[in-house]
Amino acid sequence: MSSNEAENISIVLKYFDGCNTGDLDDLLSTLDPEVVHFFLPKQFKPIRGAQHLAKYWRKFKVHLNPIWKIDHIIAQGNEVVSEWSCLWTPE
Repeated sequence: MSSNEAENISIVLKYFDGCNTGDLDDLLSTLDPEVVHFFLPKQFKPIRGAQHLAKYWRKFKVHLNPIWKIDHIIAQGNEVVSEWSCLWTPE
C-alpha cells in the first residue's frame, strides 16, 4: 500500500471516528467544503457543504447515539471504499 493510500484510509477512519463522537473539528478536518452527501432512499434530500454535514452527524449522534464500525476498507490510488455498519436506537 502506498503512503497516499494509507493517508486516504486514515482520513476515512477519522471521519467515522468523528461520526462516533460527534466532534465537529474531527468531521470538518475530513470533509471537502463542497461535499455533497446523498442518502437512500431518495426521499431524503442531499446534504451540501462540510459545515452542514458535520452538524448533521453531530445531531444524529446526540439524538440516536449511533455506533459506526468499519467492516472492511480498501484503497487504490486516490479511491477508498469502505463497508460499514451502524447500530442506533430509534427515538
